Amino acid sequence: MRVYLVGFMGAGKTSVGKRMALRLGYAFLDLDTRIESVSGMRVQTIFRRHGEARFRALERRELARTVAGERIIVATGGGTMACPENRRVMCGRGSLSVWLDPDLEAIEKRLARSDPALRPLIGTAESRQRLFRQRLDAYRLADCHIKIVMEESVEDVADRVLHKLRELSCVI
Repeated sequence: MRVYLVGFMGAGKTSVGKRMALRLGYAFLDLDTRIESVSGMRVQTIFRRHGEARFRALERRELARTVAGERIIVATGGGTMACPENRRVMCGRGSLSVWLDPDLEAIEKRLARSDPALRPLIGTAESRQRLFRQRLDAYRLADCHIKIVMEESVEDVADRVLHKLRELSCVI
C-alpha cells in the first residue's frame, strides 16, 4: 500500500505524513526533499535556474519511482496532483491519494510562519488564492478528502486519516 498526501502548500502533508508513517511502521518520503537530493539543488534553486517545467519533470520522474515501494507514505508537492500523469501514478493499483484540505485562512497562518524563500510559488495572498483555485479541481480527484479545521493538531489529523484508511480497509 502506498499513500500519497496531496494538497496545497501549508496543508500539513509532511508533518501528517511523518506521523502516519511512524504509527504504521511505513517508510516516509517527502517528494520535494527527494527531488532536492537527486538534483543536488534546493527546489527554489531549480525554479530560479531552470524554471517550473524542469522542476515538474523531475517531480514526475521521482513520483513514478515511488510505485516500486510498498508500505510508504509520500508527501507530494502542492502542484503534484495537477498533472494527469502524476494522478495516474497516485491513484493506481495499490495506491491511495488523500487530499489534506485546511481552509485558506489556516493555510495563510501557516505560510506566514514559513520562510518564503523556501517556497518558490508562495507569491502574494492573492496569487496564492488564485493558484489554490486553479488546483482545486485536481485535488478533488483524490481518493479521500480530509477537511482540516484550524484548531486541529497534526496528531488529530493523522488520527483521522488513519481512521479513514482503516475504514477503507487500506491499512492494518
